[in-house]
Amino acid sequence: MTATGELATTEAALALAPIPVSASVDVEGDTPNITTPAYTRSEARWKICRDLMLGTEAIRKGGTTYLPKHASEGSSRYNSRRLIAALFNGYQRTVLAAVGLLTQEEPVLGKDMPQQLVDLWENIDGSGTHGAVFAARLAQDGMVDGFAGIITEYPRANDPRIDRSKASLAATVALETGADLDAADEKLLGLRPYFIALKADAVVHPVYETVNGQDTLVMFVVKEVVTERKGRFGVKSVTRYRIYELIRGHVFYERWTETDGRPARDEGPTRMRNISAIPWSPLIMGIKVGPNEYMPPLMPLADLNIEHHNIKTDILTLQNLACVPTPVRIGAEPDKDGVYPPLVLGPTNTIEVPAMDNGPTTPVYWLSPPVAVLEPAMKSLENTKAEMGAMGATFLAPQKVQETATAKRMDAGAEQATLSRASRALKDCLESAFGYAGQYMRLTAGSV
Repeated sequence: MTATGELATTEAALALAPIPVSASVDVEGDTPNITTPAYTRSEARWKICRDLMLGTEAIRKGGTTYLPKHASEGSSRYNSRRLIAALFNGYQRTVLAAVGLLTQEEPVLGKDMPQQLVDLWENIDGSGTHGAVFAARLAQDGMVDGFAGIITEYPRANDPRIDRSKASLAATVALETGADLDAADEKLLGLRPYFIALKADAVVHPVYETVNGQDTLVMFVVKEVVTERKGRFGVKSVTRYRIYELIRGHVFYERWTETDGRPARDEGPTRMRNISAIPWSPLIMGIKVGPNEYMPPLMPLADLNIEHHNIKTDILTLQNLACVPTPVRIGAEPDKDGVYPPLVLGPTNTIEVPAMDNGPTTPVYWLSPPVAVLEPAMKSLENTKAEMGAMGATFLAPQKVQETATAKRMDAGAEQATLSRASRALKDCLESAFGYAGQYMRLTAGSV
């Protein structure tokens, strides 16, 4: 047998033969749950942007991540201050407005798209989601995290979970031997391409190498957390890793599942049919700051929104103290150690202070913080709000920001360019995903 024949036979056997579940390994670099430095740096950005999308509840829960604790501030006082202000969510409104502008006209499949692929649009992910809805969700993920993307999948023909009861004899033989199935048998078996939307944190380890002079994706590790039944009524979360690897022009797939934090392979590897590249279609919305690292496009707005929340919190805290002053009584005596009573603010407490020469003459009075600072604080709040408007949420500002005609043209041009780039990125992502779907079905995909 020739070397080529041996390779083909080996790959066919690898695609079809069951692989024993491996034990998890301890060799450094040999487990799929290892993340890249870019991933680690990006996690904090994703959390800020996602928490802002969730709103007040998530920002309050974030505690000192978003609202610093003052020096010597007790937990009770801090928690009271943390809960006093609701978030003015300029970030969320801007993201939703941007996605709305991107998808106000639904994506349309070109006339050059084969009908078999057009038929997928009504149920693009195999779970009943229309393609336009899928695209809008994907656009929002990309806008929030900086990037997202699509893995175009196709059921493995030798998957034991496929119902083979309707398969013809020829299809049954093909499933066992790795031979190609015809379109009729694929339809009977329910085999069809489908899209999986991936958020940025699902992409834990993309590996690129130079192949034939081109930067090529040779390994792609996807993290997913799924819910499985536990007993009759219970459920549990399970972390899995889907691994796609390009080897000598063929793509192989395997799955690893974590048990007690240690991943072990429980599926594959199997060869994916008809494709010669890992079927990953990225949607890049952010600014590239390094290999596989993208800054969320509205990160500056997110930071400014947190600043606005802190200023608002301080104003409301001071205002609250001013509205509920604390009684002060002159003439307190120290204890036997010379210690005076602690200062506890609030209308239900009384501050006991010693009598002092040239001190207050009123024996009992109400103490309120000076409120003169409220005016400049309110000015800072309005200025921050105006800056948020200038960053893309001008419709949120109480009044239009005064700008020169040149500045307005520059801002308009920048906004249009940003939306134009995002629109082009979404189009390219969808066309790429349809391209892989076409390869699975031996078709040439058209345009979106």
